[in-house]
Amino acid sequence: RSALSRFKENPEAFDLVVTDQTMPGMTGAELAQSLIEIRPGLPVILCTGYSDHIDEDRARSLGISGYVNKPIETDEFMGLVEILLQEKRELMNV
Repeated sequence: RSALSRFKENPEAFDLVVTDQTMPGMTGAELAQSLIEIRPGLPVILCTGYSDHIDEDRARSLGISGYVNKPIETDEFMGLVEILLQEKRELMNV
């Protein structure tokens, strides 16, 4: 909830958001939906160890840009971040 509150203060200050699915107070998917509602097109990566409630297809249907299973390989994760930021830059230059 504090991340959402901080985001609401200045949504344009964030280029990309990484969240975990399991958090106190709200799920990562719920946070992502709220962020994307405020700022459509925001790249969001959802990380999860295991969840009966969400998988990659469901995450994409919610507008989540990236879905990563834990444990996360650093190179794979950084590659995903790079791809999502590049896509964002390309969209902004269109």
